[in-house]
Amino acid sequence: MSALKSIGLALDVATTRRDEAARALGQQFERQRQAEAQLEQLQSYAEETAQRWAPGGAARTQPSRESVIHYYQFMERLQQTADLQRHALTRIARDIEAARALLTQADLRIASLRHVYDLRLAERARSQARRDQQQTDEFAALAHRRRASALAQD
Repeated sequence: MSALKSIGLALDVATTRRDEAARALGQQFERQRQAEAQLEQLQSYAEETAQRWAPGGAARTQPSRESVIHYYQFMERLQQTADLQRHALTRIARDIEAARALLTQADLRIASLRHVYDLRLAERARSQARRDQQQTDEFAALAHRRRASALAQD
């Protein structure tokens, strides 16, 4: 029974670790969703800003040279920020793959422990069946001897 308890305990621990791995994967997906939303906001803001500065846009006056320089510097920084966000998304994608791998390993560990547990349980049932059969055979042999002895005495 202690072997079954040990395997059962290992199975509980493995299940807890798998649940933690699943939670971690979910958190990675949430990070990815937030990072994608942030990138989309950056891109939308850059597009809106570019449209406002486009010829024929809202401004009917000619912008100063200094304003144009600031605009291009701002757009360059905005593009750099979007690039950084894309790199963050790439890192998150790698983190997601690593979390998936951990989850897969945890699932495999649970499956192997369940298999061992089932094998041990089946072996225990076979051993019990053998003991029961042996006991039944002994009772039958004893009953047969009693009958034979009773017949011999008659």
